[in-house]
Amino acid sequence: MSKKTTAETAQEQTATIEKTVEQVIEETQKALEIELERLQKKSGIAKHRERFISVKKQLKDVYARLNGEQVFESESVILTFKASSGDRYSKDELFSINNKMLLLKFIDVLTSEIDLKISVLETELVSL
Repeated sequence: MSKKTTAETAQEQTATIEKTVEQVIEETQKALEIELERLQKKSGIAKHRERFISVKKQLKDVYARLNGEQVFESESVILTFKASSGDRYSKDELFSINNKMLLLKFIDVLTSEIDLKISVLETELVSL
């Protein structure tokens, strides 16, 4: 049996410490990557939420404008349905709606759906 020298023992300890440090660095990098992915997902969800909130505000503005009109058919707000034939720039108009009551109802329904989606997104944000 040979006895280890102090230098050999020190080398072994240094190698063990280096392996431990490398493992800690690897684990930290993996944890950082996971956290970065989570934050990126959270950022994307927050952007979607902000977009829905922006559209909801626009709808409320249109609703207020429509509600102020004293006409059966609106001249300031028209909902148009178009069909695309695959060409980005060519769209055929299918029909338009300018009936004030239908437009107000459409905005009510759309706003309710947006509120639901915002709620879902906020729940996702909190849970991440």
